[in-house]
Amino acid sequence: MSIFFRAILIIILFKTSFSFACTVFVASDGKTVLVGNNEDNTPSLKSFLWFNPAQPSKFGYVTWGNIKRFPEGGMNEKGLFWDAAAMPNKIPILVDKNKENFKGYFVEKALSECATVDELLLLISKYNLMWQEKAQVLVADASGDYAIIHSNYVIRKSEIQKNYFSLANYCINDPSNKTYQCHRQGFAENILGKNPNISIDLFKNILEKTAQTEITNATLYSQVCDLKNGVFHLFQKYDFKTPKVLNLKEELEKGERTVEIKDYFPKNIADEVKPFFNKNEYIKAEEHYNTLLKSEPGNYNFSFRYLDDLGFWYITEKKYEEAIEVFKLNLKQFPKSDIAIASLACGYVALQDYTTAKKYFKEAQAINPENYQSMIFNPDVHGAVTFKLNHFEGVEKLSLVGTFNEFKPDVNPFVKDKNGVWTCTINLKPGTYNYKLFVGDGNWYLDPFNKYLVKPEKYWDNFLMVE
Repeated sequence: MSIFFRAILIIILFKTSFSFACTVFVASDGKTVLVGNNEDNTPSLKSFLWFNPAQPSKFGYVTWGNIKRFPEGGMNEKGLFWDAAAMPNKIPILVDKNKENFKGYFVEKALSECATVDELLLLISKYNLMWQEKAQVLVADASGDYAIIHSNYVIRKSEIQKNYFSLANYCINDPSNKTYQCHRQGFAENILGKNPNISIDLFKNILEKTAQTEITNATLYSQVCDLKNGVFHLFQKYDFKTPKVLNLKEELEKGERTVEIKDYFPKNIADEVKPFFNKNEYIKAEEHYNTLLKSEPGNYNFSFRYLDDLGFWYITEKKYEEAIEVFKLNLKQFPKSDIAIASLACGYVALQDYTTAKKYFKEAQAINPENYQSMIFNPDVHGAVTFKLNHFEGVEKLSLVGTFNEFKPDVNPFVKDKNGVWTCTINLKPGTYNYKLFVGDGNWYLDPFNKYLVKPEKYWDNFLMVE
């Protein structure tokens, strides 16, 4: 790609949403009121819960986030919920001279003083929310009422006229966004609209499908909050198989405290073996893994994904030997996994050992003909690469953009079938390519099913090689 075009692309990226995201959604069915939220940010950030017991004339509540002074959201003992979603651009605050300027973050005042959405909106009406020029907040209560709040406007459930709503990262009060498509918001709305009876499992499915997994932006933690019963199901780093269920009343009785979210969950096995790989002590890494697997299986999470992620992280660091050894260890633990085999093949692509890479891609396809990375790195039809994505169901437009088409969104569109699966086949000459996905009307995403990433300039791209 030319330097000029890359410069133009960077300008476009600043003018569109580049996947820094959160997803918040609420639904009620007359018996149950649930709110789900994915909190997305830089993967290396630490995340916390801050418990604040009731005080005289103050409700007890919990907040969550990365910085105590600026929590992302929270809920209180009365079932009032608050969570924010950032917008791509700031909206200048319309200051009412007859109101007091509230310069801090309003969430703690709201949760400690209000029990319902009505009470919260009455309290907010007294202030100019000076901090909230680039965020919208979804608030909900145990009755099923909800509202969306910005410094300049409030949109009530009575205006939306639905028992459910999903908030993502765009201004819902901006007429220019009427055609805006966010796959996360669209998917959540579609599922909630089709399922009048809500459940924890339904919300967990939505969270899983809308979670972010990118190298610079990923879902750090997720929650499903039961507002009537004061219970929330906590998940860490888009692992939805091992929830931690917390009763807010019981947690508040333990006193004021801060808990790092990771402390509720088994330790990541990749963190334990990584120091050995950093020193090229591969045998010791395997021995340590096996020792922990036998002696402390409940204290560590041995999920396939953790070593797989570590291997691809080494590829981004150009430490290809380490990546291959990580993939080999993972394959020993999951010998029948087509994904583990294809990941090892990617390690050999990075090492430019294409003969060995092709061997493993074919092994992966023998187990699963639909193995994604084998399909795009080792296509059956020479030069014809097929991308098939069971993702982005919530939008109506999806395009493949990359160095093969100068990152132009209108050249290689996907086609969506009746099941919501997107397919795009493109003929490519032998060589290496960088690519992304252009989602909806203005979102640049990495391909979530290809973890092989490169960083040619400021932003990460997916990598592809065609023989």
